[in-house]
Amino acid sequence: MVTRRTLIGTVVAASTCGVAGCVGSDGDPGTFARFETELTDTGIDTVEVTYDSETDRATVSYVPRQAGNEDALADEIGTIMGIFFDQIDAGWDASRLDGTLLSEDREPAAEWYAEAEWYAELQANELTPNELSIRVLNTVSPIDS
Repeated sequence: MVTRRTLIGTVVAASTCGVAGCVGSDGDPGTFARFETELTDTGIDTVEVTYDSETDRATVSYVPRQAGNEDALADEIGTIMGIFFDQIDAGWDASRLDGTLLSEDREPAAEWYAEAEWYAELQANELTPNELSIRVLNTVSPIDS
């Protein structure tokens, strides 16, 4: 089982580059459809991706490529977080992303979240990319079955 400390250490390195450069290059408006497409394009094995326009919350449930590989887990959280923040930067009004990491048999194993306001703090130089990554990783918690 991956410990929170190990996951934080590896995801900070993996996600800092993605978070630091969260600017859409093609100028497309940030939308749920674009978020979903980019998740698929990066090879994230999504089981369910939803968006509730009343609460402005997005959810993603996914099966990690290599469940026992801490670097791969960190990379996927960083990738998903970066895609979410890219779309916020492009104008999507989502306020929060809830992520659920699933086991190989597609049962919930852990959950985490990212708040759009945290990205705003990064943009205002109130947080560094490392601090943003750590903030997201501090939300990771196992789901007891």
